[in-house]
Amino acid sequence: MYQWDRRACRLPQHSHGVMLVAACLVAAFLTISAGAARNPLLPNMEQQQQCFEEDCRSSPFIMHASRTANDTDSKTLATCFQFVAIGCYAAPKGCCPEVARRFSGLEFDVNTGCDNAVTAVTLNQQPLNSWHYLGSDDAASGSPTLRINHLGMDFFNIGDAKICIHINTRSQCPYWGALCRYSQGKCMYRIVGGRGQRRCCMLCELYGGGGTPGSGGGDEPGGGGGGGGGGGGG
Repeated sequence: MYQWDRRACRLPQHSHGVMLVAACLVAAFLTISAGAARNPLLPNMEQQQQCFEEDCRSSPFIMHASRTANDTDSKTLATCFQFVAIGCYAAPKGCCPEVARRFSGLEFDVNTGCDNAVTAVTLNQQPLNSWHYLGSDDAASGSPTLRINHLGMDFFNIGDAKICIHINTRSQCPYWGALCRYSQGKCMYRIVGGRGQRRCCMLCELYGGGGTPGSGGGDEPGGGGGGGGGGGGG
């Protein structure tokens, strides 16, 4: 995003070469610092841009909506998701085995104006503090995004995992179908994982799961269903 001209900093064949190299290093540092000052979210945005995008056929997991129920205080509604591990037999190379070894995050495309709707995210009934809302200007997808980081799961423990998103029923987006940006009965989400500098993002479709307690069904404001694609074991 913020670049400086490396061609202008070639080492010349004379005595002033050291001074020129030092000046170039200072210029590069000031350019990067200025970019970070203008945009405090720059590290997250760069990490997002470096993501290796694949579709859900490369995913080692399928996610489905498993439950929607009111919390005990009746002011929040919990929509929960579980996973099926399908392995990497259909995609034995690339991102699939890397995500199977390290499943670190989820991202959901959400509707505009829902930034105050989510009150908590839990993993196996334990609160997660590593979630946040990104506006359309900050999200790589160009639409508002609910991002959940640091899940710390893999192929062997994903089958026991349950993620629940707790929503304020008095907010502008009082249930999952109003929060997630559904299109033709499906909500788009990303499975994020990988190790080191390689970060993989697999774009998947979640069918159903958008209803209120007792609504049943599987359409945009309905429950049930799964979304995902091929994959396999690493």
